Amino acid sequence: MSIIVDNLQEDQVLAYPLVLLEGRITELQPNANVFLDVRLDESRTSLWPISPSGHFKAFVLLPSPGKFAITLQLNDIHRIFCIEYRPSVTRYVVKFHYQICSDADAGDGFDAPPGVDNSNAAAIAKVRFNALLLQLATAELMHAAGLPRQTFAIQFAPDGLPDVTLLRCSFTNAHARSVDGQKLIKLVQEDIEAAGLDDHPELDFKHAVVLGCSRYNTKTRKAEGHTALGGGKVGVFGSCGLHTWPSHLGELSTCCLNNTRIDKRILLDDSCYRGTFWANFSTGIGAMLHEIGHTFGLGHSTSGIMARGFDDMNRLLCVYESDPHSSQMGFHGSTAHGWLDLNHGVVHEVNGHGGAHWNSGSAQLLRHCPWISGYAKPSLIGPTVNWDNSVLGPVGHGTYNGTQIPLPEKTPSSSVADEIGAVLLDAGKYIDHVGTLTRAEAAAVEHTEPLRAEGTKHWFVLADGEYITRVDIRAMAWIDGLRLHTNLRSSRWFGSTGGTLHALQAAEGWRVSSFFGTRGDSHVGRLGVRCLPCSVAPHQRVIAPNGTTSSVQSFPPAGKALESGLKTPFSTTLPVIGAVVVHCGRFVESIRLLSPEEVTSNSKDPRFYRPNEHVFDLCPGEKLIKLEVYSGHWVDCIRFTTTMRVGPWFGGGRGPNYALMESPAGHHICGLHGIRGKQYVGSVGVLYCADGSSSRTQMDLGQTSVQESFDGVSMFDDLVNQLHSTLVTIGSPYQVHCISLEPGEKIVQVDVNVSPASTNDPYTFIDGVCFHTTARCSSWFGVYRESSIRFFMPPTGTSVIQLEGTYTDSILTDITGVMLEDRIHGTDRKRTLVEEYLVGAINSGGAYTKTGAPAQHL
Repeated sequence: MSIIVDNLQEDQVLAYPLVLLEGRITELQPNANVFLDVRLDESRTSLWPISPSGHFKAFVLLPSPGKFAITLQLNDIHRIFCIEYRPSVTRYVVKFHYQICSDADAGDGFDAPPGVDNSNAAAIAKVRFNALLLQLATAELMHAAGLPRQTFAIQFAPDGLPDVTLLRCSFTNAHARSVDGQKLIKLVQEDIEAAGLDDHPELDFKHAVVLGCSRYNTKTRKAEGHTALGGGKVGVFGSCGLHTWPSHLGELSTCCLNNTRIDKRILLDDSCYRGTFWANFSTGIGAMLHEIGHTFGLGHSTSGIMARGFDDMNRLLCVYESDPHSSQMGFHGSTAHGWLDLNHGVVHEVNGHGGAHWNSGSAQLLRHCPWISGYAKPSLIGPTVNWDNSVLGPVGHGTYNGTQIPLPEKTPSSSVADEIGAVLLDAGKYIDHVGTLTRAEAAAVEHTEPLRAEGTKHWFVLADGEYITRVDIRAMAWIDGLRLHTNLRSSRWFGSTGGTLHALQAAEGWRVSSFFGTRGDSHVGRLGVRCLPCSVAPHQRVIAPNGTTSSVQSFPPAGKALESGLKTPFSTTLPVIGAVVVHCGRFVESIRLLSPEEVTSNSKDPRFYRPNEHVFDLCPGEKLIKLEVYSGHWVDCIRFTTTMRVGPWFGGGRGPNYALMESPAGHHICGLHGIRGKQYVGSVGVLYCADGSSSRTQMDLGQTSVQESFDGVSMFDDLVNQLHSTLVTIGSPYQVHCISLEPGEKIVQVDVNVSPASTNDPYTFIDGVCFHTTARCSSWFGVYRESSIRFFMPPTGTSVIQLEGTYTDSILTDITGVMLEDRIHGTDRKRTLVEEYLVGAINSGGAYTKTGAPAQHL
């Protein structure tokens, strides 16, 4: 039996102090719990598991530069292995920081299970040791890619461990947890520079930062102030999983095999759905290396650390892996030196590093990165080109995605007809295609095959007088994401948040006239823009609405809502509509309206919209005036026309039924209503109101009827104030709906939806209601379920003239209709109605925007 080291040679010189000795024991007799004793001397010893096949991975921390004889021992067999630690001399250094906020105190600390030390000192100890692991991993993965063991340099403290700065930032915890990741990394970099931590006359720095401001919100079950981003000088990673990281060498095997389940009630699970402590450590340290890779200039790759291979970092560090699907622990006991009482029913031997490797392209780029090679080769610094105002970019490397083919490019022209009229973006996780139509082309296709958005295919249609002024692009190996800005508005983010942010800003008085770049096998690899001076002052074209409603009245309903399963009516209006968001593939799956403020807020977060959500955003002053619908059993596709333009079709289907809803002259669309099924929108109609007026008009497909809001605004306010003061708990969410009747129109039927009593709610109550009149049917308010509809109808020749009810704790618990000429013999009006049911008309949920009730005034 002998001990063989496979990954290093005797007397090898390394530029880093934490050494991995990977090897095997020959002729090992099978044994359940065998450990290799590795020591520098009697006081510095550690134990490392040996697999049944005889393989081991042992680590030694060398205290200072110099030559060391390391003893490896198993029972009576021992081996002396000599290594020299000789740090490289370079001006390119990586600095590590643990960040805290301006209002952080000793009572704060990173997220951790109860009883676990989460102090700043504990955090810094973890960052110091894991900085060594990251330095070692970079070198070992370079060697695995067939290259020398090159890695980045670290600043060390006198005790031989990395020097980690406690970075107290100028912003508060609340602010850090309220902004997106892009804003947060910018704030951190600003504070690093403000503190002078990036200033040195002889050194150039990259900064790796663990965010102490991160916190798991146990109510929303989302992490706040927690992100993984890197690029330029700074890479950051949140601390929500820091409690799973080792603090010293003796904890490394423990952290690699700890099969404790994450309690998602109090802790974030960031483990690629594996749910254990060891998987959170593996993903966490791997993601940190991924973000440091971005600061070294690496883009996303098709495999390895710069893809999602970093989830397998544990396989580099240990010969075993615990089964994440098992409810048992990977070991039953441990010691400070690394010994574990392994549970071999849960742990299994790993072969290879899995996804933990440098993609060959990433490795070659790292080989020439100054922070890895130690110096910048003048021959690798490309020439700089100063373009005039007509060209911006391109950005993106155009690598790792096959042969790059130039994108089709239009000839620059100052003609209004040749201006960009629409931009096509195929954007899923990345930007897969970019194309444009001129205004003339967009007008032409409207008469042949109108623009159609579905799935990941998006259209951004420009109004007359609107032009693109800036394009924000996130790019590395290819184009990860982009956002368009015009002289009137900003689009959503398309694609994802990876890569480095570039802003291609047209000069003052110029506009973007075309895109250029390349496309690989799957994604756009490079992208730039060409610009031209703006021609004349922009003007807006107004599309005059149809002055009659006869065409609207004559069309059949759009959508039969025949999808099986739960059907939920929806009805929503906004004082000002900023955008319509349509989620669609082949069919329309959801529709929602956004206010201008929501549009502005959402556009700042690249992750807010899903790939299949299409945002039809409106310019200031632009109003919706027409909705077209193709439908069958449900809504196949829809298209809006505004006072300034015609939008694209949203949805890929084209059902047999076509409906047109156009607001009359002097009116505009102010809301939508219909039925939402389990997967698709079953039917849709519009609500419209007079321009400059708050009175609402409901237009059902196939029938139009005006609904004025009482005789005056004061009467409406009186009712709302009565609800505030008598029925609604202060601060509770609710929504008031009004149904006004035309002269001579009477209520002849009331429908309700019954929710039966349950263990969670002792009441049987009505959570939906609808009113029928002699002329029409109202919208459905609340929840709609076909299986639990109840209704009442007054006797022939009578009608409801009043609704009365009994309330219990602000919930309408009974409803009674008073019928005209109700002194009919034998009529029990209370029983005729719904005496056994409760109507939750005030505190009901539903897909509505809610506001809190104001405080009562005495």
